Amino acid sequence: MVVNIDSKLGSRLRARRVFLNLPLEEVASEINLTPGYLALVERGRRSLKLEELSRLLDILKLNLDDLVDEEQFFLEQEIINSFEQLNNDDLRIVLKICKLLISPESKQRQPNSMLFFRI
Repeated sequence: MVVNIDSKLGSRLRARRVFLNLPLEEVASEINLTPGYLALVERGRRSLKLEELSRLLDILKLNLDDLVDEEQFFLEQEIINSFEQLNNDDLRIVLKICKLLISPESKQRQPNSMLFFRI
């Protein structure tokens, strides 16, 4: 089975690969494609076999839902772009906030409750 990759999905694949600092040549080699072919996939000009897409998603640590969820993708990109503008001290603060949000205790809070913590 062949999966058509449009330019939108291709650009998401490329963005994720770049975010993970994975060279095009390395990823292409792992799924038995030439770097040129993978570059065309990332531009939405070529298709992938289902097995190739599955391997690519594994390498990029994505699942199909991650790839097609446009809102989540753009939120992640916005977060990444915002982080690039922060200095190390600010990044440490953001990391502490993230850890608080994903901690088991945070799951017990009511939605939209205020977070109070010491940095």
